[in-house]
Amino acid sequence: MTTATLEAGLPPLDSPYAVPEAARAAFDRDGHVALPGVLAPAELDACRTAVRHAVAAHLGTHHALEDDVAAAANRWQFVNNLWTLDRRVRALIHSPRLARIASRLLDAPRIRLFRDQSYFKGVGGAGTPWHQDGYFIPLDTPAILTAWIALSDMSPESSPMTYATGSHRNGFQGLSPGGEPAMRAFERMLGGKGYPFTTYDGLKAGDVAFHAAWTMHATFAHSAPVPREAVVIVYFADGARVVVDPPPGTPGAPYPQVAQVRANSRAISLPGLGHGDLANSPMTPILYDSVTDPDA
Repeated sequence: MTTATLEAGLPPLDSPYAVPEAARAAFDRDGHVALPGVLAPAELDACRTAVRHAVAAHLGTHHALEDDVAAAANRWQFVNNLWTLDRRVRALIHSPRLARIASRLLDAPRIRLFRDQSYFKGVGGAGTPWHQDGYFIPLDTPAILTAWIALSDMSPESSPMTYATGSHRNGFQGLSPGGEPAMRAFERMLGGKGYPFTTYDGLKAGDVAFHAAWTMHATFAHSAPVPREAVVIVYFADGARVVVDPPPGTPGAPYPQVAQVRANSRAISLPGLGHGDLANSPMTPILYDSVTDPDA
């Protein structure tokens, strides 16, 4: 990929991707689904080069959410809201194709961006404890979806995504401590509740795994000999409202560290908005509207 190609920007990423009805039904039932070849080879090459460039350029920048998860100490390279930092990556994050898929899976006519983030893990990188994204997102709707875009081929050793299938239907189920022994113990607890597990260790670069906000998921340590590269985009259905946490110690208050993550999310994605306000800010643009889509 040459400098001239980088300067020319990314492909438009606006052609429709046909989501099979079986995939939509699987997402509803299981809380996750993987779609193959969402990015064509030429698109993937351009996107991967642009994301790598942006991550390298901005890795030293202060990012509140990165601090929350101690990224550097875990050999993670997480950079938030790449779309605001690099115009080429913005074409990927604002892709009409991806937002249209989110609309289809969520059965929501208008889709907004909540945030994006690089998910690069270096050799020996730590796992990500079991959690549900919805607990960290200060919105009043379950209609939230994460797209996990594989920029490199996955293997069982490359810290692939593992989901507790069907867990999105049963509310908050706790948080796993870090470290593999504690994570495996938490996994056994989930298995004891009857959840089967699905690990997407066969994803190819250009494939995308989608999961619902309340689907329990984790990744384990990265032991492959090369870095794992992915980028995530979090979408939500238009019409959601902001939820501000209750004071610590009151019924329903989140764990202290979760409250901090949620506060950071409000500051970054929902600046100036208070409890009950429509989640409509310059940081949460509408990326898809079925009314204006000729292919809807």
